[in-house]
Amino acid sequence: MWNAKRSAAVRRADAQLALVREIMRHRGDQVLVVGPLNEVPLLFGNDEEVLRLYRLLVAGTQRDVALGALITRLAKLTGLHASVSAADIGAFLHVQS
Repeated sequence: MWNAKRSAAVRRADAQLALVREIMRHRGDQVLVVGPLNEVPLLFGNDEEVLRLYRLLVAGTQRDVALGALITRLAKLTGLHASVSAADIGAFLHVQS
């Protein structure tokens, strides 16, 4: 039983990391990023800040700012290395806008 719970937690962590990578990969393409963003509430719905940022993004309020903040939050939840800053993550968003 304990092993099965651990396996489920590992699978969930792997899915979360894969989702963050996919969002990062497609963050400059408004069409391709929609699918991965729709999965955010499913994999990160237990985090209030993630849901707040997701709702801002869906509402279309300051899209680039909301997406950058959401990616930063998701990356931190999945173990982002401390040396990576929000500016590193959001840099591409501003180049493409």
